[in-house]
Amino acid sequence: MFETREYKKGLKAVELILKKTPNHSESMSLKGLFLFNLGKKEEGYTWVKDGLKANIMSPISWHIYGLVYRADKKYPDAIRCYLQALKRDPDNLQIYRDLAFLQAQSRNYEDLIQTRIKILNISNPNTALWIGLAIAYHLNNNYFKAIEIIDNNFDPTKIDSEYSASEIYLYKSKLLMLAGENQEAKEFLSSVSDKVLDKPSLQSFKAQVNLSLDHNDEAKTIYLDLLSTNCDNLEYIAGYLASISAIKEFNPSCISLQHLIDLSNSTEFDSEKATQSIIELQSSFPDSNTLRILPLFFCSVDQFEPLASDYLKSMISRGVPSLFTSLKPLYLNGFKTLDKSKYSTLGNIAESFSSSLKSTSSFPNSSSQENAEAYVWAEFFCIQHLDRLGNSETALSRLENLIQENPEIVELQTTKAKILKHLGNLPAAESAMDKARNLELSDRFLNSKTVKYMLRNDNIKEAEEKFLMFIRKDATNKIQEITELQANWYLLERARSHFRKSKFGRALACYSDVIKSFEEYYDDQLDFHSYCLRKTTLNSYINMIQWADKIHSNNPIFVSACSEYLYCLVKLYDKVKAANDETKAAGASNNDNSKSLNSSSNKKSKSKAKSSQKSGSSKGTTDQPQNSENSSATPFVDEVTRSLQYINSKTPLDFAIPLIETINLSKKVHPKIQSALFEVYLRLPKSLNLAVQILNDCAESNPNPDTVINFLRLSHVIKSSNPLDYPDEKSLDLSDLKSKISNQFGGKIDLNSSDSEILSNLEQNKCVGPLHSTLACSAGYEKLSSFAGNDYSQMIRRSSDLLSKFIESSSQSEASHDQLVKKVQIQDVQKIGQAFTNLLDLVSKRVPLNLKDSTSGANADLKDYVQSKYDFFVKSATELYPSFKL
Repeated sequence: MFETREYKKGLKAVELILKKTPNHSESMSLKGLFLFNLGKKEEGYTWVKDGLKANIMSPISWHIYGLVYRADKKYPDAIRCYLQALKRDPDNLQIYRDLAFLQAQSRNYEDLIQTRIKILNISNPNTALWIGLAIAYHLNNNYFKAIEIIDNNFDPTKIDSEYSASEIYLYKSKLLMLAGENQEAKEFLSSVSDKVLDKPSLQSFKAQVNLSLDHNDEAKTIYLDLLSTNCDNLEYIAGYLASISAIKEFNPSCISLQHLIDLSNSTEFDSEKATQSIIELQSSFPDSNTLRILPLFFCSVDQFEPLASDYLKSMISRGVPSLFTSLKPLYLNGFKTLDKSKYSTLGNIAESFSSSLKSTSSFPNSSSQENAEAYVWAEFFCIQHLDRLGNSETALSRLENLIQENPEIVELQTTKAKILKHLGNLPAAESAMDKARNLELSDRFLNSKTVKYMLRNDNIKEAEEKFLMFIRKDATNKIQEITELQANWYLLERARSHFRKSKFGRALACYSDVIKSFEEYYDDQLDFHSYCLRKTTLNSYINMIQWADKIHSNNPIFVSACSEYLYCLVKLYDKVKAANDETKAAGASNNDNSKSLNSSSNKKSKSKAKSSQKSGSSKGTTDQPQNSENSSATPFVDEVTRSLQYINSKTPLDFAIPLIETINLSKKVHPKIQSALFEVYLRLPKSLNLAVQILNDCAESNPNPDTVINFLRLSHVIKSSNPLDYPDEKSLDLSDLKSKISNQFGGKIDLNSSDSEILSNLEQNKCVGPLHSTLACSAGYEKLSSFAGNDYSQMIRRSSDLLSKFIESSSQSEASHDQLVKKVQIQDVQKIGQAFTNLLDLVSKRVPLNLKDSTSGANADLKDYVQSKYDFFVKSATELYPSFKL
């Protein structure tokens, strides 16, 4: 009944047994398992534990305990239970299988090998079991042993399915390539060519092997054949370029347009040969848009203009709205390399086309007449070009004229909204996007864009109403349906909107939903550890494992949600700490009063917060509803109710601990998440050693002023910490870290100097962009001002001076029409404003209502000083961007 998910029937049956034998260990544990899967989590755990107490030697009870932990996503605990069960029943095949799946899920590959060997020893070996062992060796990077297992135990004559045999052939060839046995892999692929059903993969493997063996002519022939099947496939195009030696290093797993563009800027790429070869390919594959656009990224400046002119002319004639989007990487690459020659040329070409089409309805030096829309798309490109370079006001003016003539073209309206967003006028941007939505009410994409713009304008209620328009009509709870749809972009924007409104509890509830979605993606692998062996979808299985290993470090939505979730908890912690400090400062009598007032409210909220506290972001602490008619799904809890667990918590950083366990699943942690983790570890009790580890990792990458500032903060906190909290004395030793950071900056930063001197030197170091450097150093002065030995007033003044100086230099750049700099200002001016707000909040807390002493007066003067700098910022920002709303 458990296997068929008939939990209610199973519960009734086991209760009948318990009526006769109330202390039967296995029945008690089984009842707990059924209760757990019916949504009664705590009661289920209680029954399972009681069953184990009744007979701790029962392998069945231990196995059931493991099943409960597995259902609760607590895989390490489940593995321990399975091992205990196997001590009491060492030949139980089912427990070994369950153990193998969890070891694969938790990436414990060394133990997985031993488990797979044991399974083979106690069962009748078959192909699936031998493949399972081969995969275990593969995942443990022992490719030769995996090949040996397949060679000795794979007999294609005993496999009924041609597909299964085909997959195993391809899998073995992949192993040979990974092991570096390319010649053997080539011979093997040739021998099994007729037996492999997946011809594109077979050909791709053959081409890669030939490239590895420097058999470039053979590889070239194969890639030409592959291009005839898919002429827009970037892997095939890059492979072809490698076969003619235009690319020195070819890795098909990381091929993307941006990767090729980045490669073209290095010595590993022969741009001239690549350009000429792709132009030649165009004649063989005239329908390939990818082949037409790639030469624009690779060619020299001299070649660029005629190629770009032909491409723009073709796309404008056909009326392709996404023309500018397809060429956007040219702008990104130009900003990155500070080479504006190509995108400037694009603008000149587009302007000449627009002018000629408007006056003569034909392209320059052409007598053929174009349709009326050709001018629209040429002018549309010019507008997007101007906006991308920062001339958003001019772009908006020209777009308004174009919309008057063509009010029904949706793309014009959406671009207007985007330009208004770039100008900082979010209410107008929302209105423009909603107008575009009304042109095509059945378009889900336009509806989603409108929702996103509403959320960025903090119009949460109306955004939710618009989002619900596309929720299925038969949904019993449409709000719940939003979460179940896992529309992470919506939840992330909603969380940010709540955060901007200082509704931290509700923001955390939304961030938690996003994180939970990614944990479910990761957990969904569990079913495939068994399925892929049965169906022998081996290459897809390995791809899935590799994808899941990177999901917590490479996915931009998860990285943003995770880092912002941690920062939000830090914000909440600081708020709670500040309130506690104020209470202590108020005196003993006030302390007693506040305790008595809070005790009753805490008792009421404690049970709610306690029951829901672990439902935040942790996969190990989240109740998971079971997809079964017999299961009682966990009732939906709305956003407001879930937010209470955060805002009522006296220790909000506890919510970070389960998420940290999830982050630790990744071998590589994204810098954004590292920065957020540092802030958590700096505040979390007995975690300063972990903060040291984070900075050690940061010191291995490129120079960053944040690393220096965080090192200084950590140094001060360690001085005031209790050494007894850290048994390993070396865990808080900063000498090695100090050397690393000093070497990272080429010895230009003397970390033995005072904080002010270090920050002053850091201002002069141009290791990052001007905005990043300004914000980092300003924040450094602010965060270090309160530590002993530093001049609080001087550091706060210096912080505000830096911010003011940056906006002043930005105004001068505007006067000189430096378009590259201006674009950065439009995008990031809000960050400067937020930094000023933080400074004002900090100094305001030090100014009491009653100014009686010199210290209070000095603090009041300091507040006036920072306020004057902020007023200057507001004035300058408004002059730069009249439509920008602060």
